[in-house]
Amino acid sequence: MRAALLVSLLFLSQSCDKPTASRPFKAKVVVSTEDGYRWQELEFKYLQDPDRMRGDIGDIVGGVVFNIIFDTDIVKEDPESLYSKKGGDVKTDYLLEDGVILAQNMDTLAMFSLYKAFEICVDFWKDHFGLSLEDQKPSRLLYDPQYFFEVEGTRVSAVRKRNASYLLQTGDFMINKTSSTEHVPLKVNLAVLAHEYGHKIFNIQFARRDVTFYETKNKRAETQLLGINEGWADFASWLLTQRAHEFEASIPALGKERSLPVSWTNSQLIKEGGAICGGQYYCKGSLLASSLYELSQMGTWDAMTVGKHVFDALLTFRDDWEAHKNEETFDFYYFLIRIVNEFEEGERAGVCTVFKKWFDDPFTLESMKLTCPD
Repeated sequence: MRAALLVSLLFLSQSCDKPTASRPFKAKVVVSTEDGYRWQELEFKYLQDPDRMRGDIGDIVGGVVFNIIFDTDIVKEDPESLYSKKGGDVKTDYLLEDGVILAQNMDTLAMFSLYKAFEICVDFWKDHFGLSLEDQKPSRLLYDPQYFFEVEGTRVSAVRKRNASYLLQTGDFMINKTSSTEHVPLKVNLAVLAHEYGHKIFNIQFARRDVTFYETKNKRAETQLLGINEGWADFASWLLTQRAHEFEASIPALGKERSLPVSWTNSQLIKEGGAICGGQYYCKGSLLASSLYELSQMGTWDAMTVGKHVFDALLTFRDDWEAHKNEETFDFYYFLIRIVNEFEEGERAGVCTVFKKWFDDPFTLESMKLTCPD
């Protein structure tokens, strides 16, 4: 696909004049459709400067170097110390055809596609969950960052591929360099970007943007919370895209462990471990996402109703984390119970049935017994 797009760009470059773009900006970008990823001409709502990719919801920033070696206590006081180079403006290269921006290289195409995807994410949470632009706050989208670390006293820099991430400490998104093994580049895959944006929403609703709120003395509790965060983000991604196999468009191997619903239950995961899923806490997160996906597909509730109940449960789940985060027994059942209680009393038995199907291990079933009796 990338080669075909580049050929099109080269052809267009011969027929267009030097651009003077004006608002509202329109550009041809790569977007997810029912038929796969395709060209579409879309209008930008929040983009203010297409030459440097600056806008109301954030800016795309290039030249960032992330400092992997950092002091946690210093970062708490100064999150920007995570960066040995904070980066600066990117520069796009495009032409105009009938007022529409046409990217002249793959990075420019990716940046416009990326920014449009983030506009979609912002509007989704604003329109369906009432989170204003002020609530969400702008984020920096760090494009192709480098990573600095030391090996035997020697400074080494590297780039990460096949991944994107959300940084709790700064609220930035790391949009890593595209790998030649990615079918659709991750940086234009709406499901991947919606997943990372889901982590931002988790941070807003659950942690109230307080990075210290995640801290625990118990490693197992930390791992369980990571799994809940990942499961929420996978479900949030599906809720936005309504496509259960979108991750596979970039990395087909992700389908086995992340496409909804997965093919195992928690008792099977405990028994067989890496033989059925090698993603560690992501695997249990996939169980959470699969159970929420099933609730949304039953026909009893529409997907957005389920999503709003889960979103509201994040807020009450805060209390459980604060009270039990240092306990060895902290587990998913605290969050599952909070979700059940968001539904009307007459609906809860149906929700319990789904949760008991996916989280079918004796420990979870016993822990949920008061809320979800046999």
